[in-house]
Amino acid sequence: MQELNDCQIKTYSSADRTQLQEFFDSVWTPPPLEKSQNWFEWKFRDDPNSGQSDTPLLIAWLGEKVVGIIVLVPTPLWIRGQIFHVAWGRDFFVNPEYRRHKIGIQLIHAWGQHFQAALGSGQSQIMRNLQLNHNWVEIAKIRQYEKLYWDKRLLKRSFAEGIIKVCKRFLAMLYAQLKSFYRADEVDGSITHSSSFLPEVDALWGYCRSEYDYICQRDFDTLQWRFTKHPYYKYIVSQFVDRRGHYRGYLVTRQEGETCWLIDILTRKDDNDARLALISDVEEYYRNNGVNKFTSRSVCVFLENSLIKRGYVATTFEQFFCVKAGKEFQAGGADQWYVTSMDSDLDR
Repeated sequence: MQELNDCQIKTYSSADRTQLQEFFDSVWTPPPLEKSQNWFEWKFRDDPNSGQSDTPLLIAWLGEKVVGIIVLVPTPLWIRGQIFHVAWGRDFFVNPEYRRHKIGIQLIHAWGQHFQAALGSGQSQIMRNLQLNHNWVEIAKIRQYEKLYWDKRLLKRSFAEGIIKVCKRFLAMLYAQLKSFYRADEVDGSITHSSSFLPEVDALWGYCRSEYDYICQRDFDTLQWRFTKHPYYKYIVSQFVDRRGHYRGYLVTRQEGETCWLIDILTRKDDNDARLALISDVEEYYRNNGVNKFTSRSVCVFLENSLIKRGYVATTFEQFFCVKAGKEFQAGGADQWYVTSMDSDLDR
């Protein structure tokens, strides 16, 4: 067995594609690649935030053999209007035959060396264990909120999961029904549903990146890449323009069977009316498509407060948002971050 100091961590280049493909074929295939062969080019060629100075893929080598990888999502992070270069971690795997060499630790160390902070949501149990053992700052547990509309079929199917599950779902449906008596103010404009973003989103982003304490990049190019050009998910972009022609915000969603996932939302910090209007309109849109369940995962008090007003309830979800920060980076608190499923490893 080769020694630890024989391992080298390098950034990906096109010359590595053959050996990397062998790793994908014989050791481990990233879940997105299993869903679409277009994922690799979309992620490593088209991401507007993966410039020459950033590193979207780190590879661990033992000689000429790939033994581990970590896929990163570089992004500018705006902290009270000041820009920092950070990266989310996504697909992380080390060949089990070589794990005693602490290769995973080396990959994570290289990740931190390339960026001012490493961000993760703890999707992988292996990554979660490394976070606990190597002094990551735990910002908050990922908060999952769900809303269940009345559906006798769902209750009937729930009996297979036990009477407790039936009772919980019944109460959630009842709560949503009671909350339905709360009506958001009539929309002073129009909400449209499409697959693309209006260019006016850049003006909204210009305000939001200074208003929110900690928020990752959400300009037009990033949003178009992340949602409109996504290789295997079809997203719906709901956008609110008021009668004066002001772009008030967007909400990105996708449908999976009878469930609608709320993936990302952006309005100005104090524009709660726009958040409520978007959520309410999206619920009506998907209800007409047979959806009975709406789910959101985030660390974002502004979104969560609006969801609660709309009848969503907190449910159990065992993942954590953690940060490995450099010396000059302040991790902040849970109430300061704006994290949705767009940012973290929660929309796979």
